[in-house]
Amino acid sequence: MQTSTINLPTPLTDSSYSLEKALTRRRTRRDYNGMPLSLDAVSQLLWAGQGNCESGPCRNAPSAGGVYPAELLLVVNDVTGIDAGIYRYQFGSHSCMAHFHNCPVLPTTASIPRPATMASLTSGLNHLGLSVSSLDDTTEFFVDCLGWSESGRDPSYPRTAVSDGYVRLTLWQVNHDLDAVPFDRRKNVGLHHVALQVNSLDELNALSQKVQDYPGVTIEFLPEPVGDGPRVHMMFTEPGGIRLELIWAGK
Repeated sequence: MQTSTINLPTPLTDSSYSLEKALTRRRTRRDYNGMPLSLDAVSQLLWAGQGNCESGPCRNAPSAGGVYPAELLLVVNDVTGIDAGIYRYQFGSHSCMAHFHNCPVLPTTASIPRPATMASLTSGLNHLGLSVSSLDDTTEFFVDCLGWSESGRDPSYPRTAVSDGYVRLTLWQVNHDLDAVPFDRRKNVGLHHVALQVNSLDELNALSQKVQDYPGVTIEFLPEPVGDGPRVHMMFTEPGGIRLELIWAGK
């Protein structure tokens, strides 16, 4: 079995083949020659979909607010130099990290049954927002010490987003003019916010109504687009004082 991380070949960033020609000649074809896909081709496809561009932490695919909630998974059946399996693309290092190796039947989340007793109305952690005393120091710690990637930055707040490919944190600079103090777990309530993902806009709207009707909830705002969309979210404080976000990823 190969190692869990695969370093990809350096992608091409220049070509004599114009974008206009590529668009003109684009066709959908399903006649395959049976030959394995090359690692160079996989590298180019992943870079084009979610790779870093030249101007700092932004990626080739745009994202409203620079938060980049979408992650890229590679399902491999026949690629030269890669075992069959499912891999997560690491845009910061231009590499792939294995989730499942040598699986004869590739698993998907759709094939994993949910227990009959499961009644959860959310579907996992979207991101975790943390207020920090020094945005640059904390961001640099995650990137330089822990090897995370900076995936977004908004100087107007200011804030950054960092990720290890599995967990995404948004880091928010506190205002020291307001006498910000360090977090004390015995006397401070909660974090900046916790974002929980739901699977559809209909589920978000239905859960929004349920949240409104729950005793002790304070609504900050009801479902609305994140920036220009397509993501939609709402914010509220639950009875115990934790600020929560419900978010639909817009797909």
